[in-house]
Amino acid sequence: MAYDFMQGTKRIFAIGVFRGGLETLVHECAHTVFAFCSYVNVNVERELANETFCYLLNWLFGEGVKGNCAVFRSGLEEPGGK
Repeated sequence: MAYDFMQGTKRIFAIGVFRGGLETLVHECAHTVFAFCSYVNVNVERELANETFCYLLNWLFGEGVKGNCAVFRSGLEEPGGK
């Protein structure tokens, strides 16, 4: 789930991954980055250099993984915990 809303004068961008793995996290991060780019008037189109989108997606995904290492690590381990 990706959601953005106003809280007072601040826009809050929230991502929830309740059941899912890294593929769900990156999917929700992409939705959030699209919303953020729209909010700050950064045009994201296939024909443009979309470095803002790409770097922000990279950073946001990395922060999500760092913040949930134990959860995602269990999904990456081979059967038997190897």
